[in-house]
This record gives sequence, C-alpha cells and structure tokens, in this order.
Amino acid sequence: MSDRLPDPQEPRRRRASLAAPVAAGLAAATASALAASLEWELPPEAKIGVTAAAAVLVGLTTWVSTGHRQRPAAPRPRFPRAPDQWPPVPEHFTGRTEALAELRAVFTARRRAKDVSPPLVVSVYGRGGVGKSALIARFGQEIAGAFPHGRLHADLRGGAGAPVRPEEVLIGFLRALGVRLTTDPGGLEELRKLWLTWTKDRRILIGLDNAHSADQVKPLIPAEPGCAVLVTSRQPLFLNGTHDSRLGVLSEAQGVELLARLAGSARVVDDLHAAKKIVELCDHLPLAISICGGRLATREQWTLREMAARLADERRILDQLELAPTTDKSVRASVQLSYDDCTGMQRRLLRLLSSLTSPDVPGWVAGELLDISGLDGADQLEALIDAQLAECSGTDQTGAMRYRLHDLVRVFAAELAAEDGEERRRAAVERVLSGYRRRAEEAAQDRWPQDWSKGGRRSSAEGQVHAGDWLNAERLSLVSMVHLARQEELWELTWGLARAFCSLCHSLRAYWSDWQAVAELGCEAALRMGDRRAHAISLLDRAAVQGGLGAHELGRADAERALELFTELGESWWAARARRTVGMTLFSDGHLDRAQDHLVGAIAAFRAQDDPWWMARTQRATWPSCAWPSGAPKRPGSCWRPRWRCSSTRATATPRRRRCARTARCSPPRRAACGATATSGPRRTASSRRTSASTGPAPCSASAGSCGRRRAACAPRARSATRPTACASSTSSGGPRRSSPPWATPGGWPAPPCPPGGRSPGWAASRSPNGSCAGPSGRSRSWTTSGGRR
Repeated sequence: MSDRLPDPQEPRRRRASLAAPVAAGLAAATASALAASLEWELPPEAKIGVTAAAAVLVGLTTWVSTGHRQRPAAPRPRFPRAPDQWPPVPEHFTGRTEALAELRAVFTARRRAKDVSPPLVVSVYGRGGVGKSALIARFGQEIAGAFPHGRLHADLRGGAGAPVRPEEVLIGFLRALGVRLTTDPGGLEELRKLWLTWTKDRRILIGLDNAHSADQVKPLIPAEPGCAVLVTSRQPLFLNGTHDSRLGVLSEAQGVELLARLAGSARVVDDLHAAKKIVELCDHLPLAISICGGRLATREQWTLREMAARLADERRILDQLELAPTTDKSVRASVQLSYDDCTGMQRRLLRLLSSLTSPDVPGWVAGELLDISGLDGADQLEALIDAQLAECSGTDQTGAMRYRLHDLVRVFAAELAAEDGEERRRAAVERVLSGYRRRAEEAAQDRWPQDWSKGGRRSSAEGQVHAGDWLNAERLSLVSMVHLARQEELWELTWGLARAFCSLCHSLRAYWSDWQAVAELGCEAALRMGDRRAHAISLLDRAAVQGGLGAHELGRADAERALELFTELGESWWAARARRTVGMTLFSDGHLDRAQDHLVGAIAAFRAQDDPWWMARTQRATWPSCAWPSGAPKRPGSCWRPRWRCSSTRATATPRRRRCARTARCSPPRRAACGATATSGPRRTASSRRTSASTGPAPCSASAGSCGRRRAACAPRARSATRPTACASSTSSGGPRRSSPPWATPGGWPAPPCPPGGRSPGWAASRSPNGSCAGPSGRSRSWTTSGGRR
C-alpha cells in the first residue's frame, strides 16, 4: 500500500532554458534600435516596417527559447514534519528500575510479534504523587527512535473537576499532524474517523496523562498496529487488550537517593538516620520526598533532623508537604483530587477508617463502620483501593484479605473526621470493638475452653489451630483495639478484649510483652467498671504473666488478692483457680510446704465443683514418683525411671536452696524386685524407651522407703516433717524437657483420689503387684512431675 496521501492538482510550469536570457537581450536591443530609429528622418512606411520586423524578431526568439513540455513536480516528503510533544524527563528522576524493565519487556514482546494485532496500550496506574508521569516521560524518551512519525502527548486532567473532552484532544492531535481544519469537523464520530485516516501507516507514540475513565481514552486509541499508547491514571481503567501495571512507592534506598539529589549528598551522609526518618514520614511517596528535598535545598540552615521533627507532628505534616496549592506541589491537593472522585459512602468510610489505630483491618471492619453487611463493606474498601486511597496488605494466616490506608491519606482523612460528628463516629468505633470482642472470645474459647467455664468441655483440633492462626493474624490489631477502647473510655469493651487476649496468650505461651501490657489495661478497666468479679479475673490474668516473666512475688500478691475477692463473692470455682495459682507460685519460689496446702485445697475444691480437668491439672503438681495409679497398665520389663530435680528448703522459707540433678536408676537386684527383665547398662536404649512410653511403666514392688533411700544422694541430711524434700521429674541442667508420664496429662489415665486418714497427698493409695508404696514414717514428701509446673 502506498504511503502517499491524495494531494490537489499542481500548476503546470515551463522549464526555463539558457536561450531565455539571450532572447531577452535581443528584444531589449531591438527595442533600443527601434526607439532610436524613430528620431531618424525616414518615411512613415519605413518606420512601420522596422517596428513590425522588431516585433516578429522578438516573438520568434521567445518561441525558440521556450518549450511546451510540463515540468515534473518537485519531490515532496512522504509526511509533514514529525510532531514531537513529549514532555522532558524530570531532572531528579530516581529508581524505577523494575518498572522500566517491565515496560521494556512488554514493548519487546510486541515488536517480535508477527501476527496482526491492535495497537499496544499500556496503562500505568497508582496513587497521586507516586511518579507515574515521570515514569512515562522517561520511558517515552527511551523508545523515541521506534516511532519516526512523531510523539503526541496530552494531559487529560482526569483528577480535576472538568476533565478534557476527547474531541478537544483529537483536534489538537490532528493539527499537530498537519491537518487543516478550516471548517467544523463535526462531532466525536467524525473526528474519530479523521483520526483513523491520518494515523494510517504511521508509527506514532501517544501519551495520555491523568486519565479519568476508559470513556475518555477509548476514542483516542488509533487502529494502526504500529502505534502505541501510554496512559497514566489513579485507578485502573480496565481497557480491553491493555497491559495494566501498578506503580508503587519508592523503596527506602531509592527515597534516600532522591532526597540526596535534591538536598545535597553531603547533608544526607552526615545524618543518614534522619534522612531515613524523613523518607518514612513521607510514606516513601516521591512527591512528598521531592517537596522535602526542595525545602531543604532552599533552607541551608535547616538540618535533616529538624525537618524530620517538623514532619513528626501529624497536625502539621500536610502543611509541611505543600509548596503551592497544586497537585504537583502539594500532597494535600493531590489526595483531595482522589477524595473528591469518591462517592459519599466511600468518603465516610475513609473518614471512619482514620479513627482506627490498627495497622490493617479485615474486610468485615468496613461493614461494622458503615453499619452494613461485611460483603458490602469489603466492596467499598475495594472501591477505595481503585481510587488509590487504600491498599491491600495481603492475606493473613486465616485466609482473610487485609486492608490499610496510606499514612498520608490517613492524616488527610483525620482532618475531615469532624464531618461525621462525634456521636456518629463513636458509635461506629464501638461497633468495631464489639465485633473484635466477639471474635476474640470465640477464638479463646476454641483454644482453651477450660479457661472460660468449668466442666472440661473440649474443642476440636481444627478449632484450636484456627484460634492460634487468628491470634497471629490479629495480634497487632487486637492490641491497638484494646488501647483504642481505653482511649474512648469504653471500659467494658476494654476488659472484654483484654480478657480474651490474655487467655489466648496464656494458652499459647506467646507474646509476653503484649500480654503483660494488655493485662495491666484489663485490671485498670475492671477498676473503672467497679466490677469486683472482673477485677479478680484480671488479677489472675496478670498473675499468670508475671509468674511467667519471673516476678513471682507480684504474681503471688495478685493471686492472693483474687482469692480474697472470689471468696467474698462466693465464686468457688474461680476461688479454686486462684488457690491453685497461689500454690504454683509458692512452688516456683521453693515454698513447698505452703504450696502443698494450697494445691491440696484446690484439688478438693475442683472435686466439689465436679471439674475433672482442673482437678487433674492440679494433681500433676502433687503426683508421687514411684506410686502407680489404679488402672495403669502394668507390664513386666518396663520400669519408669525419670530424672529427679531435688530441692530442700527450710521451714522458714529462706531463699537459700540446694538443687541437684541425678538420674534415678535401678540396680539389677532392684530391677528384679520391680519385675523387670534384665536390662543392663546405665542407660536405656531408644527402643526400650519407646516401649516404655507406649506400654506404660511397670509397677514398683519396692516400698516407698527404699525408693526414698535410692534418692538419698539428693537429700543426704535428715529432715523432719517441717523440712520436707520435693523431687520433680525434669531434665538435667540445660537438657531437653522430658515429657510427663501418660497419667500426668489431662486426657490420660485418671488420677487417684486423695488418700484418707490425713496422709500426705504426695503418696498414692494404689498398690503394686507385690505390695503398696507407703511413705516412710515421720517424713512428709511430695514428688511432682515437671508437667505440673504449667
């Protein structure tokens, strides 16, 4: 197909020759001779003859010197001069290596394509001030050589109140291509046809900046495969056949580099920490960093630390990030354009989200804020993402999508929060806090149901795993919600959230610092509520975390105070739990005699409340070493020989303690007495240990007194009843923790009842095949497994 366009008929011209100037000279000479002859005295007939002869001579000369052939037209360029409207690249363009590589890959793949395809359309979208226009300008300069017929560019002003109409853009493009529009070209359809005609067989790069919608862009896309269109917008346009690319913010290194180019490398190197802080406070946004760099460049007396301090004040940060009330020099004006483009419900959601202090939220939070369903609220959040006012922070461990506001957008929305009214805003926040409390209590009861009610209700393994995943996903948000409830002085919600969070942390033995902080807030909320029962429960939660962190004295004080409150209120089940906590705290401090009294009392209280789970859990702290529960499997050849951690304390509860770790082993005669087969060697093999763990320990036929003599090395001195010895199953110093025997677990064999007759609860009333394991007279001992220390 020819590249030549139809042109009007050119005028015919005659070619000039060398005879033309000769003929002109002869005609001039003849005219001079004729003029001179008129002054001569000749007859009139002679004068007329001379004049006629001169005229004939001039005519013949002219006819001979010219021809009748048409002069060929001068060669005309194929197209008019190629237009170039592309904007220059910003001087301080930084980074964007990955984005440029992606655009290069897209254009390279299209250039290698051999099939007939529509023109390439690339849409780059992102939040305001992220650098979309600079990226397109940089890439357009790089590929300029691939488009010899020109580059056209137009700012569609999509963020402004009156975006540019497609007709205006088409008229400007046609005139740039050399089209003379002397008359009214008509409407959009006529201009579109003329545009398709003049872009035929041409390779033109077209840039459309700040597009508002797809309807604004579609008429401007040519049909010629050799053309390409680069579009920027704040939201995805969903054009068919386009390559959509989202442009994110700069990394920390790229942000510091941009700041150094603007403010000076020496100043950034001298205070790199402050430079990183400025980039962080600017939310890594190129527009905000450029404004800060411009301010620092014009104010040499300012330091980077001072600039960071100015940005740290959220009330003034948007004022600091404004050079002029335009979108390219003000972060507030840039965000305002996107905000104005939202619907009323989306604006309200944005303002209410700024009231929440959590780093990110799931989709149901939007539904609670707007008082609509969770799915509708998630749809409104997706609309804010399209408007580049929010972003999706990923999927959590439970599979739920999480959303967050950009930092500068949150500050902007907080400035407009007064539009909703204090009562309306408080009601929305209260709905969100109530939703978090319901979900937190449900997860806590699935993870550890025995912490919420008596009776030993069990949850499924799937529910326990899901509860742990939920806490891992919502931990930061849940902590921030507790603080928000306290800030709003919603004390009942504060206590409920704190109670559920402490229960989850207690069951997982995790997040100790957060657990301690939330436990303190729970106690404060209970006091503000004036609820003594809630206060006692909060004291128990705080005692648990303090004991785990090593503050045994503070934990015991809280547990004893909780025991007093529960006793006064008549809460027997909670009082038993408080008594158990006091006993375990005393046991950890080495006060074994006092601990035994509290633990025995807790066992009796749990039995009275018909709570077998807590009774078994407490009995683990008083289980004997060589006594066997009734119903335990007895197999000759397997003898349970745990490691013993022995400690002796004085009756005066002095802090001086002596501990030793020794493995209790049976000599060959003792193994025979226990009914075990010959098992030589000081240690058991792995197979024998597995057999012992699977079948359970064999009964010990020796008396408890002989068992005590076997462990005499741990307590060589004689002790009276007021100075007992306690031996707990554990590992040696620094070794791995050995699992408790099967009957020490709540789901294992049932624990034996307390022995009658006032005997020490450290001895069980069960019998071995050859006799009973009775404790030695005149001595009170209790041996506990390490599993009972929880």
